[in-house]
Amino acid sequence: MENLPVGIKFISKEGEVLENRAYHQIDTEDPQIKHTKLETSYGIIHIYEDLRPVVMAERFKTWQDAVKRLAHEIKNPLTPIKLNLERLQSLAQKGKLTQEEVIRVCQMLLEEIERIKSAVNYFRDISYSREIKIESFDLGDLIREMGKLYPTLNLEVVGNSVVRADKSMIKECFFNLFNNSLEWGAKSVRIFLTEKGFTYEDDGKGLKKGEEESIFLPYRSSNPQGMGLGLSVVKHIFQMHGWEIKVIPREKGFYAQVLFKQGG
Repeated sequence: MENLPVGIKFISKEGEVLENRAYHQIDTEDPQIKHTKLETSYGIIHIYEDLRPVVMAERFKTWQDAVKRLAHEIKNPLTPIKLNLERLQSLAQKGKLTQEEVIRVCQMLLEEIERIKSAVNYFRDISYSREIKIESFDLGDLIREMGKLYPTLNLEVVGNSVVRADKSMIKECFFNLFNNSLEWGAKSVRIFLTEKGFTYEDDGKGLKKGEEESIFLPYRSSNPQGMGLGLSVVKHIFQMHGWEIKVIPREKGFYAQVLFKQGG
């Protein structure tokens, strides 16, 4: 009993009291000391466990997860930044660089740098609760505009659909979807929009049966280029809007169906 890593106090029915060494080293009034009372036929056993190491471990895990999320949020804008700079470099080397192209890329860079700044500020404040700012916008137009940031991705958007949602959050979802497609080797993406929802299809790596749910779990990515956060962020944001996302296992390509909130 003396070597146990918890404080123990035993009070027999006859009133005899036995205490181990750890009991005398513990402040039993400390709120981070867990007290368990066991009644036996021989008497009462009081067990005192110091939860501070557990609390510290949980806090470390929380910070570790936050850092991973921050790295992921910064990585998202870096992908289109890199692609556009490579395109700019290629055009310059071929002598085909125009002033209009420089202005377009510079504007894109400024927007994505601001996006990185927003992500850093978001985590600086350690604020995980996000307020949804609902507005009406054409989802098809938003996706087509975002497609310009991915010159190496052949994007086809069929149809239009006016939705009521947080535009910046939905934009974040498609950043994650496009980056996920690129990370899995996709060259093209096709999105079909209707009033009830949309389908998202690429020609990258397929999905095995049984992975329909695990693919959305954070830090579960089997892709060494990814961190396993992208699709979990997508599902979380869609759920915040009352949207439902479902992936269909296929040998070739990623395929997802998204249903908008009915009556919303």
